[in-house]
Parts: sequence; C-alpha cells; structure tokens
Amino acid sequence: MKRFFVFILTGFCLIYSLCGCFSSVNITSEELISKLKSTYSSMNSFHETSICITKDIDKNKESRVETDTYFLKPNFLKITSLGAKNKALIVSDGSDLFVNFNDSKDVNVRQTAKKISMIYSRLSASSMYSADSVVNEFFLMDGRFPSDYVIKAEVEKSFKKCNGINCYVLNISFETGVKQTLLIDSERFLILENKIDVYSLLNSEKLLFSSDETMNVTEVNPNVDKKMFAFDTKGKNILKAGEMKKKLLSSAVLKGIKAPEFKLPNIDSKEISLSSLKGKNVFVIFWDPLYKPSFDDIRLLGKIKKELGDEIEVIGISSDSNSSERKAVFKTCNADFFNLYDSNSKVMDSYYVNVVPHTVLISKDGIVLAEMPGTQTKEAFLKAFELTKK
Repeated sequence: MKRFFVFILTGFCLIYSLCGCFSSVNITSEELISKLKSTYSSMNSFHETSICITKDIDKNKESRVETDTYFLKPNFLKITSLGAKNKALIVSDGSDLFVNFNDSKDVNVRQTAKKISMIYSRLSASSMYSADSVVNEFFLMDGRFPSDYVIKAEVEKSFKKCNGINCYVLNISFETGVKQTLLIDSERFLILENKIDVYSLLNSEKLLFSSDETMNVTEVNPNVDKKMFAFDTKGKNILKAGEMKKKLLSSAVLKGIKAPEFKLPNIDSKEISLSSLKGKNVFVIFWDPLYKPSFDDIRLLGKIKKELGDEIEVIGISSDSNSSERKAVFKTCNADFFNLYDSNSKVMDSYYVNVVPHTVLISKDGIVLAEMPGTQTKEAFLKAFELTKK
C-alpha cells in the first residue's frame, strides 16, 4: 500500500511538472531585461498590434486605444493609434519623422534618429497615458530602461500561461508610485502583456490609474514596400520641432514684459503671491503630479535651488487639487520650494501654458526673462539663469 501511494504521488508530481505547474524559473530580472532588449534590437522588421485599456479609478472612466506598428530597420516606422480621444499617426520615411494627432492640420516634423529602438515605452512607466504621451515616450526614451526610477525589479518563480504560452512574469516597482507587470514569452522573449498600475505616493494601497495592454508581434518581410512609410502632407501645416515650441507660445509671448500677478495657496494653505517675492529671481514651473516627465524638472529645480541658495526662488504650480499627492511628489523629488495650487487653471491660462511641464524665469523686478515649454536639462535651466546677470 505504501509503495502504491508513493507511485501515485510520484506520477501526480510528474504530470504537474510536465504541465508546467511545478516548473521553476531560474532567471534574474537583469538577465530577462537584457534578453528583451537583445530580441527587439535584433529584429530587422516587424508588425505589432496592441490593445490598451486604461481606467481612471477616481473619475470612473475608461478609454481604449488600438495601436498598429510597422518597423523596418534602421529607422522606417509607421504607428497608427486609434482611440475615442487619442488618435495618432507617426511615420518615419527614413529621413524625416512626421507626427500628427487627431487628424489636425498641424504636423510636427523632425529628423529621424539614425536608429530607432523598438522596445520603446514597453519598459517605461508611461504607457498608461494618452497616445501622444506614449508616442513622445517612444522617441524620447529610445528604448532606455528608466533605472533612475526603479525601486525593485524581480521575476516571479513560476511561469504564467498567456494564450497557451509559458510566460515569465516580470514585476517592476518605480519610485513614482507605478507598478508594472510584463508577461514575456519564455521562448521568443517578446512581450505579450503589459499591465501598469499607478498608486498614490502618499497611500501605496490607493490605486489611481490602471492600464492593461495586450500585444502581438510578427516578423514581416524586410523587403516590404517602403511606400507605406510615406506621409501625405497635402493640406497640412508642416512644423519643424523648433517651430512647434514657437507655435506653443505664439498666442502670447511674455518674454520682456511684466509677469502676470498671482496669489495661490501653498501646501500649508498659506497664500503666496508673486509680488511678495519681488527682489528675487524666480523660476515658476507649471507641472502635473500624474505626468512622470514633470518629476524630472521638479527634481532638477530642487537641486538648482539648493546650489544657488538665495540667488533664486522656485515656485511649482499645479491645477491638481490633491494636496497630499503634490506634497508626496515633492518629497520623492527632494524638492524644497513653494508647491502652489491653481484652482481652475486660471494662472496657467494667464501664462499661456499649453504643455506641462512649462517653466518661466522671472527677474527681480518682475519681468519675464525666459519661457521654457516641455522638459528641460539642468544645463538649460542654468543657461536661462544667466539672463538674470545681464
């Protein structure tokens, strides 16, 4: 009887082992990420289709974006994203990169990178945002893994089935309150599912956004007709990348004139006015606590303020009413400066802010010295600050 029991138990374990239920994963997160990058970079061409469903928990809203991507080494690309509000067409013909949103007449064109990495936002913490953010992340990140934000990355000890395929489960935690789970084909090392959850920085159990994306990648004929990568510009306004920034500011150029006055509550509810800081050079940054690239500029300005001391004051302005979230971001970014709330975005409108982050440098006598839409480098901030010495 005892031998029979051992025989049955051994057979039971063998069956489950063959089913993959007891199979053990023996790979580190570093090794898995390396294999991912190697796989995508080695593909000469491919076609990817994906469906991404994003949920805004607080607003109880859901959006769906379907994306169709064709890629041909080294820099031919076509991305079509379709959604109720997030529609995009991005085409690289090998020399120029054309970006058009929601069938508008404005087409942003820039020089195509010599090499485009196809792992793009799959390993960023931003693919839960709207189509334009994902697309921008695609080209800005160029496949780099955002290790500066990673707290922890680990591979689960067992496989998970996806469409009958054994998949590695890679869990990544970011200091920005983001948790990401990737299901990766254990044989082809392609990403089949990408799940992103954005939690409150103050309450790690409070879920703000969730995103579930499934994708399918197939290699295509590398001799595909390159006409598919052509962009029809008929009737469109072509803007170079530099001209796009000018267009964002074309409705009102504040440089050289007196900065609009404002009086807003700080994180401690004490009201701060611009006029109360007269006699100080001031960086004013308009930002969004749910948009990761904003964090970079908040962090940089925090460092610059500490380095320059009394030479500069910094004010962060956001229209997000959740003071706890805004406070948590500043703490994460080690930023020790004013954190103001702009109800109904009235101040942002008075400064003609069209994109965030958007930074304005104001002189000691209240004159706008520089307007800087979009993310910036430390060098760019310091170069702007030199204007205060002229």
